[in-house]
Amino acid sequence: MHHPLSIENVAIVGATGTIGQTFLELYLNTTGKIPTLYGSQRSAGRKIFIRGHEMEILPFDENMARNHHYLLLFTGANFSSVWAQKLAKNNGYVIDCSGFFRNARNVPMVIPKINGAAALESGKNLICSPNCCTVLLLHSLWPLHGTLCLKKLFVSTYQSVSGSGKMGVAALQEELAQPSYPLLVPSMNSPYSYPIAHNVIGAIGAVNAGGHSEEETNIRTESRRIMGLACLPMDVCCVRVPIAHGHSMAVGAFFKKNFSLEEIRELFTQSSLLKFCEETIPTPIQSLQSPLCSVGRLRRSFLHKRAINFWITADQRLFGTALNAFGIMELFAGEKIGGT
Repeated sequence: MHHPLSIENVAIVGATGTIGQTFLELYLNTTGKIPTLYGSQRSAGRKIFIRGHEMEILPFDENMARNHHYLLLFTGANFSSVWAQKLAKNNGYVIDCSGFFRNARNVPMVIPKINGAAALESGKNLICSPNCCTVLLLHSLWPLHGTLCLKKLFVSTYQSVSGSGKMGVAALQEELAQPSYPLLVPSMNSPYSYPIAHNVIGAIGAVNAGGHSEEETNIRTESRRIMGLACLPMDVCCVRVPIAHGHSMAVGAFFKKNFSLEEIRELFTQSSLLKFCEETIPTPIQSLQSPLCSVGRLRRSFLHKRAINFWITADQRLFGTALNAFGIMELFAGEKIGGT
């Protein structure tokens, strides 16, 4: 059953975090409505002010949370592991953005424009949103795959520190403020094992015995699953870079069918969520607070006549996570919120 969205039946857990606040502002701007906010005991009673709206964070209460038709979790994996399935036993939908359920085959992982129909047919009401880099990557590839059939993929990511939340941004700011250069150790509360200021870190997450990082494995696994290409040959390298916001990716894509670059440009241009940049190089700064993923530097590969290289960048907080969670909510609501 689809319930109409209203101020009474949408709730957010974790609205004080980087992504939670991004989603909250998006929801307010789009609907003009104020959702219910829940937080930890430490956050309870705190007031949030966005665009003239004052909102108070309530202490999380399981019984109260069960009353909402749409419950969005912008929490850590620990919270989701304990509460998400319990909360999904009610009649509403739980949309989890923590990453905890991304390897759970019984929980649909959804990018609405790609596999939304399958999620609806599943009858599940616990849904997880994929890694933000997966969202950026697949929105750029899906229009091409539908026409040309993706054969092989090489991806390098350049991910900002806000991908690590507020601690990542704080670490960069603290290190940039240090008078000594170069820093040999990270700031005291940094989430990284190496300094990030004036530096790049060539792995994100733990590295397994095969030498692949957790982030690389996740993007590969999620991309195959969401596109329904279980055996897609795919290599990924994930890098943390010293900027506050915005993720970028260099993509090398091989296809089964022949194409012209003009055909590729047209496919990019037709997507309502992509901004194709013909003569300029899209940068993270230009993408801040944009609801679009920018695509540029389109060129043929030297490796194969049916291969291309291109560059994408987006505000991963908005495009990669908040907008995707918003889209999942729209999908199950069966309507466009606010007429968008």
